[in-house]
Amino acid sequence: MKKLALCIICLATVFTSFSVKAQSKGDAIVGVYLMKTPDTGDESKVQIYRAKNGTYSGKVVWVKNPNNPDGTPRRDTKNPDPKLRDRTAQNLLVMKNLRYDADDNEWVDGDLYNPNEGKWFKIKIKGLSSANTLKVRYYKGIPLLGMDDEWQKVSK
Repeated sequence: MKKLALCIICLATVFTSFSVKAQSKGDAIVGVYLMKTPDTGDESKVQIYRAKNGTYSGKVVWVKNPNNPDGTPRRDTKNPDPKLRDRTAQNLLVMKNLRYDADDNEWVDGDLYNPNEGKWFKIKIKGLSSANTLKVRYYKGIPLLGMDDEWQKVSK
């Protein structure tokens, strides 16, 4: 009986250490990144963080051009939900549900919001191309039909 209990404790310790190691590798994505919207050239900084459910989310923490040409704040006017169209970019949730796949060393199954279109896209990040750059792919449907981008890690 003691041998069985010891074996169970050892197995639990091994699985816990693998889980913690994979979790810490997944956290490599945490930080602030400069993102340039491919279709408009807009620049913003997105802070990626671990959400309470263990996935990764991102929110806007800075926008290069926060105002319209007339000086009024840019708002989420194309959001399909009329109640959300008055939001500004500051702290706008633009990424959610991204999860780390330790087997492939990539972040997958996430959703990325484009406020210029008012649409959500799927997002996949194929590992860190360097210590300061994320290789990002966003798409509708399948990744093959998507668009590639790079986000540069910056200080806040």
